[in-house]
Amino acid sequence: MRAGIIGVTGFGGVEVLRLLLNHPKIKIGGIYSHSSPGLAIDEMYPDLTSKTNLCCQAIDTDVIASNNDIVFLALPHTKSQLLIPDLLKKNIKIIDLGADFRLEDASQWQDFYHCEHLAPELLSKAVYGLSEVNRQKITDAQLIANPGCFPTSILLGLYPALSLLGDNISQVIIDSKTGLSGAGRSCNEVTHFSSVYSSVKAYKVGTHQHLPEIKLYASKMAGGQFPLIFTPHLLPVNRGIYSTIYLMTEQHGQMEALNAAYQKFDDENQFIRYRKQPPALKDVERSNYCDISLTEVEGGYIIISAIDNLQKGAASQAVQNMNIVMGVDEVLGLT
Repeated sequence: MRAGIIGVTGFGGVEVLRLLLNHPKIKIGGIYSHSSPGLAIDEMYPDLTSKTNLCCQAIDTDVIASNNDIVFLALPHTKSQLLIPDLLKKNIKIIDLGADFRLEDASQWQDFYHCEHLAPELLSKAVYGLSEVNRQKITDAQLIANPGCFPTSILLGLYPALSLLGDNISQVIIDSKTGLSGAGRSCNEVTHFSSVYSSVKAYKVGTHQHLPEIKLYASKMAGGQFPLIFTPHLLPVNRGIYSTIYLMTEQHGQMEALNAAYQKFDDENQFIRYRKQPPALKDVERSNYCDISLTEVEGGYIIISAIDNLQKGAASQAVQNMNIVMGVDEVLGLT
């Protein structure tokens, strides 16, 4: 299968490229960039020297469609919706690593992304690409909305508990921490090394753009809505998402059933690891694993979930979704 990458010069796009170069069923049909047409990718990322001689091409949907069967879009938010309607008409499969098609409500998109959605008619056609949860829907999808990094860690951590406890959940409080690569290649006063070194900082408190995504799919898992609070923090590390989730419920004595549900989730999914002790970020670094632990406390449970934000939170989950669409083993190119 021929695969292309639009937006290859960003952290997410080049991670996809690194994975596809080692994928036994993929030929790279082309790499594309708005900002750097003509640039050899190994000039920007020297670790790719001798691994590929690919050069960035300008973004032309006719050329892209003629040279690829599937395309990954790793563009800044709001940019994918400018290309995807035309790409869909050309009958190629699309995996969008951006946020443009993750929500179902265009007005909610506007509230959190502060601009009008330009292709609202496609929101209902996109399949949410949380691989372990939506596998069956992903199989037949033409447009896959790859989840955000925070939602991936949180929703995978919550899924067995929400499925089991349902409307018995009284509240969920989430404290998530991220490495700096989640902010992309650009730098500002918040993400500058001198600002984050030896420090921890909460940001976008109550307003983070991943909040409606988390609420939407958590409510689907539970079969109803419940109060949910989410606060992200910046860590002075390169990569990773570490989510501590406080699930409050009035239904006590469920530890045995929950333990069985999480163990089943582990048994049925290659990249879920249910841990007896809380995981560390280093346990999942540069992998497609999501490591989860569960502890019973007074009034509820504490769930801890760890992923690599550029891998399971972006590129490797996108490749996992590609494997599902292709009908091949999900682990290809990811182990």
